[in-house]
Amino acid sequence: MPSPTRPALSRERILVAAHDVLAAEPGVGLTMRRIAEHLGVTPMALYKWFDNKDALLDALTAHLLGDAPLAAVAPPDGPWLERGVGFAVRLRRRFLDHVPLLRVEGASQRLAASMFFAADEGLTLMLEVGYEGQRAVDAYRVLFWSVLNHCLVIDAGGAMPAAGPGGLAARMAEIPEATGSAAALPDTAPTLATHLPLFGPVEPEKFFEQVVRTVLVGLRAAC
Repeated sequence: MPSPTRPALSRERILVAAHDVLAAEPGVGLTMRRIAEHLGVTPMALYKWFDNKDALLDALTAHLLGDAPLAAVAPPDGPWLERGVGFAVRLRRRFLDHVPLLRVEGASQRLAASMFFAADEGLTLMLEVGYEGQRAVDAYRVLFWSVLNHCLVIDAGGAMPAAGPGGLAARMAEIPEATGSAAALPDTAPTLATHLPLFGPVEPEKFFEQVVRTVLVGLRAAC
């Protein structure tokens, strides 16, 4: 009989708890025990709903993505390049909505697979620009993984190389072992030393659009 002060355990409640644990403890591995502790139940109670953690991660991915197609808000027309950038921006936003899941070992592949099969719009873009068959699939993969890797390495990892006041030079100065090498740059890397002041602060959204625009221009040229 459920406690009068605690809602009855359910599949939905377990999935919400798993997401809460990921968001609250991003650097800690997701385990059935941690989820159970969050819910105030024993780990064995979760196995009534999920056979193992893999089954829970599959369900969590589907739960977070929902049924809304990525192309639901796609612009109906416009230049190919701009539609491609818009698609990539929306794809990135969808990934960033689920950054905690991206940090779980094995979960990013599940998320990627779910997004891949939903991304009819991206493949259609490749067909429009002239790709066919396997080459269209490979071109779409280039775009898709460029977006996902950007989210994993830069957005989720907080690794924007020139973010913050002062840009890259300031970031280098914050690293003790890099201070000496930075001072020696005119001798060891003269081209970088000349251009270092140009590595100013970067706005992540604009930087992402620049990256994906470059990828799309390259894909169009390579067709």
